[in-house]
Amino acid sequence: NSSHSQDLVCRLLLEKKQGNASGEPAVQVAAQLGRLHKISFKPDFPSELHAQQPLHVTRLERWGDAFSQIAGHPRVANSAARMGVQEMLAEREWLAKFVVEGSSGTSSGLDVVFSHWDCQENNVLQTPYGLRLIDFEYSGMEHQAFDIANYFVECTIDYLHDESPYYKLCLHNFPTETEQRFFCCVYLSEYLGVA
Repeated sequence: NSSHSQDLVCRLLLEKKQGNASGEPAVQVAAQLGRLHKISFKPDFPSELHAQQPLHVTRLERWGDAFSQIAGHPRVANSAARMGVQEMLAEREWLAKFVVEGSSGTSSGLDVVFSHWDCQENNVLQTPYGLRLIDFEYSGMEHQAFDIANYFVECTIDYLHDESPYYKLCLHNFPTETEQRFFCCVYLSEYLGVA
């Protein structure tokens, strides 16, 4: 039940604050993302980065435009129709409107922050000081919820698979609702500075 889940999340957060759960990789990743995202609000954060629109907007536009151009080609048209490309393009438009409507205030998960954009196991390095995010080649401004959702999805991908396509989906590794809530509690405690 919801009350039990909230109690568990609160107990886990309390353990984290007392140092009992700080060794958990997900806890450290949540804290690292919270710290990364709040650097966007520092006075010396580059204004040219702040002025950029969220990365997903430009990437979805480029993908959609390129795919629209080739989808009509006779060699690709049937495949594009089977893949539901027109539905994906319509969803791209819906998503853009949804995000704009949802970002009219703080605490929505839609704050535009400096984002990693590739938070997965190969981009987290164990150091003597704990886990650290590395490999910022895809980073830029994005809605904060994107990095969190991306991390949850990446939990399901095993990149150490030695057969083509050299990764394997393990959907049973998707974080449970309780694990997601705990991750978000730790993230928010860092992001909002309440830890």
